[in-house]
Amino acid sequence: MACPLEQALAVVVATFHKYSGKEGDKYKLNKAELQELLLKELPSFSKQTSEASLQQLMNSLDCNSDSEVDFQEYVTFLACMAMMCNDFFRELPDKMPRKKFGVLALGEPPVPLCRSRAGPGSASLGTLEVLSLVVSLILAAIAATSSFIYR
Repeated sequence: MACPLEQALAVVVATFHKYSGKEGDKYKLNKAELQELLLKELPSFSKQTSEASLQQLMNSLDCNSDSEVDFQEYVTFLACMAMMCNDFFRELPDKMPRKKFGVLALGEPPVPLCRSRAGPGSASLGTLEVLSLVVSLILAAIAATSSFIYR
């Protein structure tokens, strides 16, 4: 039997291919496929998603400007989400999901992974806007590092 991390990697790959190629290139997600993946597989992060937020995320993920998200761009997105979750749990250790046999214990209420820290009456960014910003910053850092390394 595969270990939990091996299972998680298989799920990451299988989930991408479950939604990619329904329309067009079978190895890439177009905007509609990305939206379907977000709504069905990441509902806690994508509920109340506006069209503008989705377009902003798509633009941030689409490094090669082909109007689609390939597997590398998708994995970058998931890595950014994992980093945000890690930061959340590091700041609020009492919200860390308890584990039982390598998975969340059944019957536990879901933990909100991202929430606004804005005060009353102030504007706050939605989850996808924050993710889009984080992805943009990380991709810019990767591009800067890559150009420095390969000079």
